[in-house]
Amino acid sequence: MTVLRETGMKQYGPDKRRMAMFLCDYCKEEFELRLDRGIKQQSCKACIGKVKTTHGMAGTRPYNIWQGMRQRCINPNNRKFHLYGGKGIIVCDHWQTFEGFWEDNEKYYRDDLTIDRKDSNGNYEYGNVRWIPQRQNSSETTKRRPVVQMTKRYEPIKTWESAKYASDELGITAAHITAVCRGDRQTHGGYRWEYVS
Repeated sequence: MTVLRETGMKQYGPDKRRMAMFLCDYCKEEFELRLDRGIKQQSCKACIGKVKTTHGMAGTRPYNIWQGMRQRCINPNNRKFHLYGGKGIIVCDHWQTFEGFWEDNEKYYRDDLTIDRKDSNGNYEYGNVRWIPQRQNSSETTKRRPVVQMTKRYEPIKTWESAKYASDELGITAAHITAVCRGDRQTHGGYRWEYVS
C-alpha cells in the first residue's frame, strides 16, 4: 500500500507505535494504521479477503521491481518520487496490477537484467521499457545525468557532469554513485549523491 504521511505516535498497550495514513491500492480509500503493519499489508481491512493473489510471485525479484517502479511514481514519501511521479511520470493502466506487468514483461525478464525506460522522460509502459544489464543501465545513466555530491547532512559540495566524471576524478565507482542516486545505497565514497533534478 502507499504511505501518504506519518501521523505521529499512538499508545498501543505498554508501547507507543508510529502511525501513518495509507492509501489502499484496491479501493483507493485513505485510512490510518500502525506504520509497521501497513507497510506489510497489501490492502485495507475492508479489502482483506476480497483481494486474491493469483500470480504467486509476491516477494520475488520481478514483483519487487514492479513494486519499486510503482512506488517511485505514486508515493510522495518515496525518496525518488521527485524524479518520477513528481515529474509526471506514471505507470500505464495495464501495469497497475502485477499480472498485467508480468504478462508484458515475463518473456524479456532475466535475473541479471533490470528494467529501464528508453525515453527517460517517458512513462513506464509497453514500448518504452527494456530489460538491460544493471551495469549497462548504470553506464548509460552516468553518461547523461549530472549528479550532486553532498555531505552526509545533504549539504551540496559539487555538481558533476555525470557519475562517470565524478568517479574518474575521485577514484570511486560510477555504478555505486548511481545506486545511491536511485536509493539502493545510502552513501558512496563517504558522500551522499543525487541526480540533478
